Amino acid sequence: MNTQEKQDTKNDLLKIFLANQERKTHEIDSAVLSLAPCGSPLDRVVKAFQNNTDIPLKLPLISYISLISALMLKNKIKVNVRGDLLNMDFWTICLSNSGAGKSLSFNQIEHCSEKILGVKSEFSEVVSDAAFIQSLEKHNNSLWFGDEFAQILGTIEKGSDGSHQQTKEYLLKTYDGKRIERTSKSSSVVVEQPALTILGVNTVESFLNKISEESFTDGFAQRFGYFIAENEPLRRLENYPHYDINLIRSEISQAFEQIAQVPLHEQYIVTDEAYNEFVKLFKGFLGKYNVSASFYRRIMYRLWKYAAIYHVNALKTNNEIDTQDILCASRLIETQILDLGYLLDKYNFSEIAQKLKKIIDFKNKCLDTGRKFNPTTISQFCRGFKNVAEIRSLLPLIADFEEERTGGSVPLSISKNKEEIAAKDDSFKRLLDLFENEELKKASKKWMRSVQPRKRGRPRKEREITKEMISKANIEGFDLVALG
Repeated sequence: MNTQEKQDTKNDLLKIFLANQERKTHEIDSAVLSLAPCGSPLDRVVKAFQNNTDIPLKLPLISYISLISALMLKNKIKVNVRGDLLNMDFWTICLSNSGAGKSLSFNQIEHCSEKILGVKSEFSEVVSDAAFIQSLEKHNNSLWFGDEFAQILGTIEKGSDGSHQQTKEYLLKTYDGKRIERTSKSSSVVVEQPALTILGVNTVESFLNKISEESFTDGFAQRFGYFIAENEPLRRLENYPHYDINLIRSEISQAFEQIAQVPLHEQYIVTDEAYNEFVKLFKGFLGKYNVSASFYRRIMYRLWKYAAIYHVNALKTNNEIDTQDILCASRLIETQILDLGYLLDKYNFSEIAQKLKKIIDFKNKCLDTGRKFNPTTISQFCRGFKNVAEIRSLLPLIADFEEERTGGSVPLSISKNKEEIAAKDDSFKRLLDLFENEELKKASKKWMRSVQPRKRGRPRKEREITKEMISKANIEGFDLVALG
């Protein structure tokens, strides 16, 4: 990934953070329970932990989903999206506080899954390139659970110790399902159509220390879905001096017994109604969270697979993914986007967002007062910026953010009210006619220069109309500069 691509990725992540500034990302039980359809096996598993532990409920929820994914991957089940066949693999990182029960929750669910479904984490710890390819050859289409996963990921990302120089390349090929071949003096290993479901758990603090901001915005890290599991304040530590593991396992086992009775199909086919629902969600989330194509598609790509898991979780015996499956999966996708915003906050994107807010507020003030808006004036009137160069680097992002938010160069306020205002004000109508006349498009920028009252040598009639329009625009809250 080159420098420009890294900057674009960073901008995409920042847009997610900005879009989520007004949303609460603090974890509560009700939010997680909404991701587990009432009465389903997943609901039973999550409530087993809610009723008997203080463990954040997102930990058992993601563990359950990962193990069902491994079950379907082991059976080489695929999702059929209009002829495109998708593997049931997920790469997920779930972050929580130290002592939250990350490994404990997974281990209890895995214990029951292995006993009833024959599914467990089989992929070995990665200690070298050779060990990775050997483990993949032996345990292709399986689950890899990694505790303190940030350390593993950091070592693979850097490849500086000499033993992981090719592991990142192998993982990228695994993600794409491409053939992997490794030849040494003593042996040759080939893995066709590799696939893994990965669930890595870590503390938030350790993840931030091991994975730098640069590494996090790299394309490799984008291939993981991120969840933040926070403790529910109402389930306090002092109320759970002991976990009744046998009771918890009993509930989990009953859930997996239900799953074991569901016939699994070679393919799960997305119906036309479900596909159309996905299209609506795709457009809706894109407008809601302002994520560009490369980053957004990776997130939404997982929705099909989550829908297949929710289909099985609903104990449905057919192989048709319906609208309800898509809607259930969409809630998990939205949670993933919100949690990503929370993680970005931890990476100090909030400081960048504050700088962007200063620039946007100053721009609005300039429109009200007629003051020039450029990097120099921003540096003069706004504190907290290192230099003018930093301001210039932020301005394109602000322009992109505002354009995506308004859906074009004309603000929504003008789009909604321009006809009404034009009917009352002839000079405003003439201004709109000017911009809407195709033959005079090129003249628009020249006209807008006349909006700035400080320039000299302007005809008196034009200056009077301009001042009148600025006054009316400011009163009505219009952004005339955007019209140019």
